[in-house]
Amino acid sequence: MVSDRTLAIILTLLLGTGIGLWYFQRGNNEPLSGLPYGLAVQDSAEFNFGEVFAGAFVKHIFTLRNTTPYAIHIDDVRATCGCLIAKPETIGSIIASNETLEFPIALNTQSRSGKTALSVHIFWHTRNGEPDSEKPATERPNPTERQHSELRLVGRVRSVIELEPNEIDFGTLRPNESSERQVKISRGDGGDVHRISFSVAGLGLEVEEINAPANDTTDEETPSSDRWIRVRVNPGDSSVGTRIQGAVNLECADVPGIGGQGYLRVAASVASKLRCQPSHIVLIDPNRTSQAVVFNRVPGVTVKEVSLSKSLKPLVTIEMDAEHGFTARLITEAIDQLESSSIEGEVLIGFQDEHGDDFQSTVRVLVVRDTRSGV
Repeated sequence: MVSDRTLAIILTLLLGTGIGLWYFQRGNNEPLSGLPYGLAVQDSAEFNFGEVFAGAFVKHIFTLRNTTPYAIHIDDVRATCGCLIAKPETIGSIIASNETLEFPIALNTQSRSGKTALSVHIFWHTRNGEPDSEKPATERPNPTERQHSELRLVGRVRSVIELEPNEIDFGTLRPNESSERQVKISRGDGGDVHRISFSVAGLGLEVEEINAPANDTTDEETPSSDRWIRVRVNPGDSSVGTRIQGAVNLECADVPGIGGQGYLRVAASVASKLRCQPSHIVLIDPNRTSQAVVFNRVPGVTVKEVSLSKSLKPLVTIEMDAEHGFTARLITEAIDQLESSSIEGEVLIGFQDEHGDDFQSTVRVLVVRDTRSGV
């Protein structure tokens, strides 16, 4: 028979072994050095390089630390952009527990513009055997599932070529009216602009290179980095009553890549020769049997004729005021002849501008017969 003293000793040993195993297991899953568990990054996994000119090389060294009690095997390194230069020779590297590895990254900004956020992903796994174990592969412990760590570069890439202004709104122009602005071209890095070329996209846009404006000259010699272009817009007749948009794309042969490109946005609103307000009217029998339409027109435009579409001729009359507009009025005795409760049509107004050119405006008309009981 086992004595009480012997039983107590056995229970104490079992309890101590259990507590020891628990602490051992807990210690294996806790990070070292106060960093996150796994392949951690000292200081920060994100580097903000601030603002640089396109074409600059950004370099930064991240320090990786193995915070597990096992060896970490680097399986692969992948960048989110070909402009990122990572460290391919780290593939296959083994980082012992609590050891570090310097991981340099370089960014070629020649193809970047504006806000930039790029990443390098490092794929890795752990083994709980020693890194330099001589055991055959069949006797080594199985690796853990593949994991990955992310390193980020963020910042802003500024174009070398700068335009002042970089956007032009010509406001409201009349048909065939020209307007022009001057744009200054310079290099933000202080270099010289020797060779520029430009292309135009948009209706009625023209660009030409000019000398520096007289009010921009000083006693000092104008630096060659200060080049000027004249941007002229003439919408013609084809954009009457619309808003036009276009762009001027510039390229400097002295600056390779996207940093040597500039973009100028151009816009203008084109005044219509005539606008009818409202452009849609509704005539309702018997509640609204007439409605006025006002002409808003540029000087020199005169009314030549007003006509009704075929569907409206039996139902509507037009009372003209050549200076201000017209009034459309229902012929009430003709409403009962309608086969349906509503009918649509148009009032067509013919005009002539100051150059003797004819054009036409249209007002849509909806005629409705109210068939509710008691009306």
